Amino acid sequence: MLRRAMQGAWPWYSGSSTPSVSTPAKLPRPESREPIRMLVEADKSSRFGSLAFASLSLMVFAMPWEDAFTIPGFGTSVRLVGMVAFALGVLTVLERGKIRQPALGHVIMILFVMMAGLSFLWSLSPEETLIEAFSYVQLLAMVWLIWELAPDLRKQMHLMRAYVLGTFVSAIDTVYLFLAHQESAYQRYAGAKLDANDLGLIMALSVPMSYYLLIHNKGWIVWVCRLQLILAGTTILLTASRGASLATAVGLTIVPLTQARLNGRQRVALLADRRFAHLQRSLLCPSNFMGTFGYAAD
Repeated sequence: MLRRAMQGAWPWYSGSSTPSVSTPAKLPRPESREPIRMLVEADKSSRFGSLAFASLSLMVFAMPWEDAFTIPGFGTSVRLVGMVAFALGVLTVLERGKIRQPALGHVIMILFVMMAGLSFLWSLSPEETLIEAFSYVQLLAMVWLIWELAPDLRKQMHLMRAYVLGTFVSAIDTVYLFLAHQESAYQRYAGAKLDANDLGLIMALSVPMSYYLLIHNKGWIVWVCRLQLILAGTTILLTASRGASLATAVGLTIVPLTQARLNGRQRVALLADRRFAHLQRSLLCPSNFMGTFGYAAD
């Protein structure tokens, strides 16, 4: 009777003195990634999918030096590549016949762009408001393209590599201008015809990307990322942008957050990169250069 009472109170009680451990049923494989896999397979068989992603990769590669080449009466070359990528992206979605469900972040972006457009009604400078709102629409279109054309991690890492490689153009040009003593402003240097503050933020955005690629890849791309981190830090110093320095400090929080995942070799290499970055900064930056952070106009 006591045994039956215990079985009624505790269903897992088997009646023996040794508690039995039931083997959990085999859980079904989560299907959250199934739609992404289907989209990837659909893009492989699409006539426009490969071209659209190639155009998107080219646009991301050219973004860090977008002002280096301009088309008279049209704008930067990145705008032309972006228009081609957007057209091919739309054709890819139409051929696929399916649109990815937007995430919460996309809804927030859409609301922000709508508010920016509505601010035209009470803006003190309607012309500048329209220009800014159109820029937000372009950024939203780029986010949508990445969401549709790069649904899996492999393609997302490919885009990060394209952006990181693109920063070499503006970074090398900035170092060249510094060695040639060609300032864009007082004790500030910026290559690829970019504004110093804009270039600093472009480099700050590349730091967490390059570090992520560094710890998740092997081979030649690891050395490329190490060199890029050194060049990015040097370029940010040469731009003397306080906003970019703050953004870089925020981006570098990825380092302590991922320390537990690094092996011994990666930690030693990371320490060596830090030492080399300090050495290169001391060689490139004059003794009074850090003082520009106190009065550089952002």
